[in-house]
Amino acid sequence: MDEKILVTGIGIVNPLAIGVDSFTEQLLSEKSAIQPLNGLDLSHLGIQMGGMIPAFQPSQYFDKRLLVKTARFTNFALVSMKLAIEDAKLNLEQEDKSRMGIWFGNNAGGWDLCHQGFYELYTQGSQMVNPWQATGWFPTAAQGFVSIRFGITGLSKSFVADRASGASALYFALQALKADRIDTAFVGGCEAPFTRFGLLCYHETGQMSTEEHSIFPYRPFDPLSSGIVLGEGGVVLVLEKESNARKRRAQIYGEIASSAMTTDGKPNENLMLLKAMEQALVKSKISPKELDLIIAEGCGEKIADSLELDAIDCLSRRQGIECPVSSPKSYYGHLYGASLATELAAGLVGMKRHFLPPTLGLTEDCPERVLCKLKKQNLRSFMINSRSREGINASFVVKKSID
Repeated sequence: MDEKILVTGIGIVNPLAIGVDSFTEQLLSEKSAIQPLNGLDLSHLGIQMGGMIPAFQPSQYFDKRLLVKTARFTNFALVSMKLAIEDAKLNLEQEDKSRMGIWFGNNAGGWDLCHQGFYELYTQGSQMVNPWQATGWFPTAAQGFVSIRFGITGLSKSFVADRASGASALYFALQALKADRIDTAFVGGCEAPFTRFGLLCYHETGQMSTEEHSIFPYRPFDPLSSGIVLGEGGVVLVLEKESNARKRRAQIYGEIASSAMTTDGKPNENLMLLKAMEQALVKSKISPKELDLIIAEGCGEKIADSLELDAIDCLSRRQGIECPVSSPKSYYGHLYGASLATELAAGLVGMKRHFLPPTLGLTEDCPERVLCKLKKQNLRSFMINSRSREGINASFVVKKSID
């Protein structure tokens, strides 16, 4: 019999707030952190809004000798890791760090470090380029620097899979835990897309929103949605085998009850997304009536949202599911590699504080089952989806852990 996998710590650096307690309070406030992208010349792209973290100061947490070697996305990961360890009350010196692994998703890497390097090369010459650019910009750098800083030497991996990057990290971390390759997994992701180079890459997908200043510029599932609004940040969840967590009397946010991953042959298909949700539900061994919320990918791109909602409606008809659907991305933007773990954190704190996180800013024409206002209720279990532009699907079911 597989041992249960529990979430015992959350570390988060988000446009809403830094730290899980502040993040929770901002979710409860129902206010979006998406703002105009002031200070960036993006007139050639038309991208107007995003979820930025202007007050982020990594030097408050780590020595500048480390930070000069790293890009902004890695700094998000470093701080999130520190906060997660503190929240889980883990004493790493008392743990076998060869049985701990780091599993991160990232999509863009460190374009800020590249941008700076190109500027130095063309204005000051090659001798002035930061030598750490070679190891600091690529997507696996966050995992590498976190591993070095905290001495984590167990099986670890990084994943680049578009919007499903973070979901891939969680899915395969769960496999490693269940196969007894590791006892503890630090799972999450990080993104820092707000440079001219970085945003150009996202712009070329044709899915970015060009909506101008608005109180609620990001509206997943809404007919008036104009596309994806990006965010930056990082998140790390501490996942432990139940025996480890119980032995050290850890706090428990919830149990990752099941996971499933599939691939649709074409991005405009959703049969395999439906299959992933069905598999996750069956593996979780919960009754469909116990499912209180579906946290959807809900990226804000109209075709993708329609395909996902159709699959959810089909699942609901087959299984008798009546719960609402939500996409908390409307609070802080799409975080790509950090997206899945951030939405998972939103669900877990909702489970702890008895509320369902909504989708903000929806109009009257949005689908009826999409939750548009925060709802106070006991959250027993929820499903969470992730889906890439190319049709990679991942679904997980999370439930309360019973002592």
